[in-house]
Amino acid sequence: MQTLTFKLSEELVLQLEAKAKLYKGVSRNTLARQIVTSFLEDRERQRLREELQTLRQEVNKLREDLATAVTAILVHAGKIRDQGEAQDWVKKNLL
Repeated sequence: MQTLTFKLSEELVLQLEAKAKLYKGVSRNTLARQIVTSFLEDRERQRLREELQTLRQEVNKLREDLATAVTAILVHAGKIRDQGEAQDWVKKNLL
């Protein structure tokens, strides 16, 4: 094991001390170590973060696909004659 030292704002120290008092016999240092360990070992939170990142990427891809489809529809339906103009409309209204 290695020793790790870090600083906290006065407000966070007060919060840490208040929580430590709730657990009689637990020092603020022990509680801080437990909090850091729990945070770093929380596999479920890490899995959810990765899943959220994947979902964001999928949503961005769907938005790009929607933009391409709407551009094609506008041009082929004759609503807008120029593809560049259609792309501008899509950027302004959809993206």
